[in-house]
Amino acid sequence: MRSLPVDPDTDETPLHARTKANVNRRAEYLISEKIDPWLMMGSTKQTITLHNGRTFGYYGWEYDGTVITIFWESLIDPFLEDDIQAVLDEVGAECRTNGIDASVPLDEAASLLRGMVYRVYDRMVDVDQKLCTKGRSEKAPRRDVQWKIDRVKKTINEQLKAAKALYSGRGKSAQ
Repeated sequence: MRSLPVDPDTDETPLHARTKANVNRRAEYLISEKIDPWLMMGSTKQTITLHNGRTFGYYGWEYDGTVITIFWESLIDPFLEDDIQAVLDEVGAECRTNGIDASVPLDEAASLLRGMVYRVYDRMVDVDQKLCTKGRSEKAPRRDVQWKIDRVKKTINEQLKAAKALYSGRGKSAQ
């Protein structure tokens, strides 16, 4: 197996652009299809398809209680977990197909996935704050979701370790 060169100026492999585009598409989908529609809550009929295939319609509902629980507990995490595994598997398979050691490209993909997690949760916090502020004169405080981010980052590290074991032949631990 050959190793991919890393550009000394950017610290990126030649696969970086492809992986970044894939991760960005997935983040945009989650934001535009799963998070941003909540901004229309109460003003138009909206339906969100949850990971389990069930739909949640929230026309006329207030953003409190069960609705907040659905937003924070049922909405994004399962999609993120699927995306994490899919991206790492896609990078690993691409490397395997082309006779490339997958270790460095997988590390790069994991880094991009960590960025995606921050971006998605930051958008959720923005939407949550706007929904909590609706009808009030002062802004609601921003929700602290670092614990959720840390949990998903742990998932990335675990999936990275598994992907390296499957695709790089080295099985190096995640950073």
